[in-house]
This record gives sequence, C-alpha cells and structure tokens, in this order.
Amino acid sequence: MRGCGVRSAGGRVELLELPSPKAPGPGEVVLAVQAAGMGQWDGLLHIPGGWEVGLRPPAALGVEGAGTVAAVGPDVTNVVVGDLVLTHAAPLPGGSGLWAEQALVTAAHLARCPARLDPVLAGGLPVAGLTARPGKALDRLAVSAGTRLLITG
Repeated sequence: MRGCGVRSAGGRVELLELPSPKAPGPGEVVLAVQAAGMGQWDGLLHIPGGWEVGLRPPAALGVEGAGTVAAVGPDVTNVVVGDLVLTHAAPLPGGSGLWAEQALVTAAHLARCPARLDPVLAGGLPVAGLTARPGKALDRLAVSAGTRLLITG
C-alpha cells in the first residue's frame, strides 16, 4: 500500500510502501481514503515532543480525511461497508495516518459525508469544522442549513 509519511520519528516526508491496515477490531473500521487534509499540525505528528496521536513509523501522516468504509469491526453499527464518510482520526489506532490508500480508524470518529459534498472537499473539513465548533462560533453566527461559511483556521 502506498502512503506519504516518514520512516522514522523526525525523518523527512516521502512516498512509502506500507503494510495494509490490520483487520478492524471492536469499534474500528478500515477506510479506503479518497482525500486527506493537510495542515501545519501534520508536521508535529512525527517529531519528539510534537502532537502524540499514536503514530508508529514507518507510517503515513495525516489525521483528517474522507473515503469509503472498506471493512467494519465487531460491534460497529454507525456505518456499513461502502458508506462515504469523513473523519478526524486522532488518535490513530493503526499507528498510521490518512495520507495513505487505506487507514484504520475509530468508528466513533466518523461522520457520514453529506450527499452533495465532494469527497475531495470533505477530506479537509474535519479539523476546520472541529475548530469552529467548541467555541460555539457556529452558534454565535446563527449558521443554519443553506448558509455558506469559510473557516480558515
């Protein structure tokens, strides 16, 4: 499986051949990644003292993305194989991120991709969306269905 990541902590980012994710366990799914977001936080994933998300090099980077569910683990009821979803996958249960063809993610960290939202756009939505949500910015702006909003950070 191809992925873009690092061979070792602090290493340079490069194209890698990685093992496919293990079979999903309870509460996990394998995601066939269609698009993954990128941000300044991705540089913190593999450096000592950076953002600890369970990355185990050699591994792909990336904590947000969109794709189709390829396999589901026992007790997963919120999605089925073939569903188009998006995710903010931190921590990374498989030790590797979403800058790969497939990734093991926690089912509870998935949301169905809206039917009219292109997966390429959805791949960069989770971190920005989660950034806007905790501060109640969306509530304060009275964002509702049909409203367009650009979140840049």
